[in-house]
Amino acid sequence: MRSNAGNGVDPGETAGEPQSTVGVDLPVRGGRVERFFGELAMHLGLDQNMVLPLSPSQPFSGPDGMICRIETQHEGAQLVARPQLVLPLDNEEIGRLPVPRVLSLQRALLSQLGWLLGESSEGLLQLSPLRWTREAQEVAMELDLGSAVGRIVLTMLAEQQDACEVPASVPRYSH
Repeated sequence: MRSNAGNGVDPGETAGEPQSTVGVDLPVRGGRVERFFGELAMHLGLDQNMVLPLSPSQPFSGPDGMICRIETQHEGAQLVARPQLVLPLDNEEIGRLPVPRVLSLQRALLSQLGWLLGESSEGLLQLSPLRWTREAQEVAMELDLGSAVGRIVLTMLAEQQDACEVPASVPRYSH
């Protein structure tokens, strides 16, 4: 987005950058947003009763029971989306981890997968791809990938957290 002397943000879009709709209620019923989420529900194999709760930025139970959300924006007349997976680690738990380890994990996620660790609106660890997509099927595939990556991230961080809880000095046995 470009800067503007008024409110600091120019609502016009810049080339290649999705126009943000944060804070804007997107029309969910009868439009492309509803069609997109209907297709996404189909690709995820969700029961038809689950289609209605699927909407932009609303949490739902995704692959492997992970808490997921779909972030949406408009790129011109086209709707683009990307998944967010909320991981069950809060700021306090993350704060106990060695910073170099978390940064190393973040670097690997970014360079190898194009995924980012961040903070969710609930104050929990969040995993999401940097890439926006136009197709519901691609978002469903990214949710599956994100679920697997999320489990790996949680395992790696839990192992690191357990290692941090080991006493600083190992008791020595006397001979």
